[in-house]
Amino acid sequence: MHIGRSRLAGRPIVAAVVVSLAALTSAAFVAPATAQGTCNTGSAPAVYPENQLQPGTMATGLTTIQGRTPQSFDAKVLGILPNAILPGHDIILVKISGPVVDQTGGGFFGMSGSPVSIGDQLVGAVAYGPPGGYGDQTIMGLTPAQDMVDVLSYQDSTSPQAGASRAARLSPSTRARVARVAGESASQVPNQLVRLKLPFAVSGLNGRAMSKLRRYVKQLGLSVVLYRAASAPSSGGASTQPLEPGGPVSAVISSGDVTAGAIGTVTATCGDNVLLFGHPFFFDGQSTMGLNGANVLTVVRDQSQLFGSYMVATIAEPHGTIDQDRFSAVRGIEGPLPPSASVTANVTNPDTGRTRSGETDFLKQSIGSSSIFSFLGPFAVVAEQDTAFDQIGAGSNSVAWTLTGTTAEGKQFTLSRADTTWSPYDASFQGIIDMLNALGLVANNRFTEVTFTGLHADSTITHQQLTEKITGAAISTPENPAFSTKRRVRVNPGDRIRVRVTMLPYGSTTPQTRTVSVMIPAGNRGGGELLVRGGGSQAGFFGGGGLRAKTFDDLLAKIQGLEHDTDLVVQLLTPGTGRQGNKQTVSGTRVVLGRRVFFIDTGGPIVCGGGAVGKPGPTPSPTPKPKPC
Repeated sequence: MHIGRSRLAGRPIVAAVVVSLAALTSAAFVAPATAQGTCNTGSAPAVYPENQLQPGTMATGLTTIQGRTPQSFDAKVLGILPNAILPGHDIILVKISGPVVDQTGGGFFGMSGSPVSIGDQLVGAVAYGPPGGYGDQTIMGLTPAQDMVDVLSYQDSTSPQAGASRAARLSPSTRARVARVAGESASQVPNQLVRLKLPFAVSGLNGRAMSKLRRYVKQLGLSVVLYRAASAPSSGGASTQPLEPGGPVSAVISSGDVTAGAIGTVTATCGDNVLLFGHPFFFDGQSTMGLNGANVLTVVRDQSQLFGSYMVATIAEPHGTIDQDRFSAVRGIEGPLPPSASVTANVTNPDTGRTRSGETDFLKQSIGSSSIFSFLGPFAVVAEQDTAFDQIGAGSNSVAWTLTGTTAEGKQFTLSRADTTWSPYDASFQGIIDMLNALGLVANNRFTEVTFTGLHADSTITHQQLTEKITGAAISTPENPAFSTKRRVRVNPGDRIRVRVTMLPYGSTTPQTRTVSVMIPAGNRGGGELLVRGGGSQAGFFGGGGLRAKTFDDLLAKIQGLEHDTDLVVQLLTPGTGRQGNKQTVSGTRVVLGRRVFFIDTGGPIVCGGGAVGKPGPTPSPTPKPKPC
């Protein structure tokens, strides 16, 4: 038999259709002696030997296009692509047909895991199809049954295979052979098969949050189709009604008000073990997700055949835990539910009297080095705030939140912060920026791995503008005690100066004053800039490198001590060095807007206009000439 060579991701692969029994390799079923749960030899799926498959062999598949009742379709074996995507992992080519296929127009996203059998023996699961816009959409690729059944025996220590491609190319000679078996022209046979995308159902997020989620999913490299769906219950025990082959199933990241999970099809069961998808979701090996049922609403047919038809389904009742996410299958175990980290929020809108209390439980916390909880957790709070605020627009948001978790060493930790923010565009989102950045710093710390156990927020959101603006500032020095508004001030190193700041609350005509004293360091010989400004996100001070923590506990303390938007900050900066001198902070109840800048002369050369707040100015030359201030 002629073997055609193809290129895949810069590496040669073998791609051939097997047209004779001798050309096929043996794949006998071996019972998973060490399978998790109650899977044993007697209940393991029977596997149709791959070496007995011949072109033209007819098989029967099961999938669901509405509700939860599987329907059958026909599958004609076209051949096999040996080592199609990974060494030792073949793809079985089939052409599907029947009333179900007529309704959907061919394969569709959500069909992943649909079992194909001959008699009572499993051949494989639908997992690959032609890319949208090209070729016969009824030519599909199966993950061989033995590869999937092998996952039943995996222990927690098994590592995932890396570097797997998502596509298998078909050479011209292979396409010609497939065309002859399928009874159509070679031009209709796709030149590659790609992994079917998983429908990704999300509830509770509005447009701006969904757009951010789409960017996040793209960064993770997930092959999914996002769509809006209903929420799934966040509590209660596992269902006693077992999942069945061909029925819809979901791999759940979070449940409750913000529900997120991938939809596919059950391939086979073995005791309380469930095999699904026929390809990975995150491909992170040992995994933790929720194993839930699903209810199919419809299959949206792509009449253009450019983007692919996809299943629309809702995530349903919990069934257990997904513990393996492998190249050939995802494995779940019916029974105990996975541990979860809850995000709870209580929100009040004094403008309308609306209140909202909600909960989202995260069943998967991270993928690789990326923390799902630290990204989506704050958005779960946004969802509750949006409901209470009932608009996206200008407003003030007072949020007090507490984060809990444990370190890799088993030590529990708590981090709490409270702040009030103002936004002329999106009060709800502005209110969680502090939380979003803080959780990111904790999740990506360099000291220890963390597991989050909970996040709680109390929020009051209103259209009122709770701000006060810096309208003036004056300085008093030991040499010149009278307050002066001159921008250039002469002092001596070691002097303590006083700054009187005039503030005007929004909506008021009565200014208020606050007086802050700052010490000029004794070693300061070059002067600097004295900044009077608002704190927190107004100054953009969230940055992991700038915290310079020495331990994890030190990091938490530094995050907890970071500025707030309601702080009035008076700070000395030394241009050209990036040094932040003495800083004094005065807390308030309103967001502080505006700033004032003074240039301090301590007898050495002065460089005025040293750069933006919080950033060092240009490094002065060896003999700098003072600029007029």
